[in-house]
Amino acid sequence: MTFATRVRCGIGAALIAVVATGCSSTDSGLATPGSSPPPASPATTSGSKNTDVNSVTVSGSGDILVHSPLWREASAIAKAAGQTGYDFDPMFTDVTSTISAADIAICHQETPISATNEDLSRPGSLVFNVPTQIAGSLKRAGFDGCDTSSNHTLDRGVRGIDATRTVLLAAGLKVAGPTGSADTLGMPAIYTSHGITVANIAYTYTLPNSTGPTTTVPASAPWLRSYLWPAVGSGGIIAQAEAAKSAGADLVVVSIHWGTEGVQQPTADQLALARELMASPAVDAILGTHAHVVQPCTTINGKYVFFGLGNLLSNQGPGHGPQTESNRDGVLAQITFTRTTGGTWKQRASYQPTRVDTNARHTIRLATPTTDVASWDRTKTAMNSLGSCPAMAAGS
Repeated sequence: MTFATRVRCGIGAALIAVVATGCSSTDSGLATPGSSPPPASPATTSGSKNTDVNSVTVSGSGDILVHSPLWREASAIAKAAGQTGYDFDPMFTDVTSTISAADIAICHQETPISATNEDLSRPGSLVFNVPTQIAGSLKRAGFDGCDTSSNHTLDRGVRGIDATRTVLLAAGLKVAGPTGSADTLGMPAIYTSHGITVANIAYTYTLPNSTGPTTTVPASAPWLRSYLWPAVGSGGIIAQAEAAKSAGADLVVVSIHWGTEGVQQPTADQLALARELMASPAVDAILGTHAHVVQPCTTINGKYVFFGLGNLLSNQGPGHGPQTESNRDGVLAQITFTRTTGGTWKQRASYQPTRVDTNARHTIRLATPTTDVASWDRTKTAMNSLGSCPAMAAGS
């Protein structure tokens, strides 16, 4: 039985409108999770932006999960500089050049963002609302946009969805994810670089926070079902990807919030959904989030699946229940898509392990064999846990 037959499919009343240029198919060749992947092209590494007009690099991050200790530190940083409000910029300083190296860098904004800095998350609460200033810090860190589909999307209700989207857009970031109105299209987010157009669509396993997949949405907001992969199934996601390609997108990158928190192996649903999506020429890559630990990468039909990119910024780690050092690990994944003379696309990828330094005001560090071999080893092991990961760790 396929994943699609285990859920109710369809994309409801959601419509897609994109403005883009030409359309291409992906290359072929199959490597199912657990089997040996096809040979990969040499991995890219961080550095200068790509200058090849026939290729585009797309980067994805682990979760941006601003717990209350982080925004209290951001307040202290601002105050020490004689400013009011919150300053998250120093937390990103070490990774800004790596993020900025991609042509298109997409973050996963896990939590609602307040437009007024009122009613922020209470300490210890799992119902989030975080300061406005995080959006500007994400933009200055090098991100071009974010996806916002997560199990915390409804933490501040439909008004919180609107506030989050408004704040991110005002900071100059594109957004793929739920909206507060049936009249406002939440995806795809459209990025163009080197004349190549990339569409990002984003889905979550639940909207009201739960441990497992749901199809529940508020009765007053039925349009939100379109952002739930358990509700639309692989067929609904593929239909949106096909619509984006028909409207002119060259490539479609799917961001998916899925998996089990704290578990580094993909679930059966993750594996099945990935196989079904990557069987479609309309889907070119998957960037996964939610588990708060790094999950493996693989290729299916010659296309990259990063099952889980861990945490880019959070307060998780030892001392918080069952959490471990692995909860401080994250990945900046980068996929380079190159158009062949035949009009198809080849892919190669790399990833940069990261680690949140909770002893230094939650600064995000680059984890390398020389700067943090323990974190680097943990991430590389997790990435290869389905077999040989066809993407290379920076520093390998």
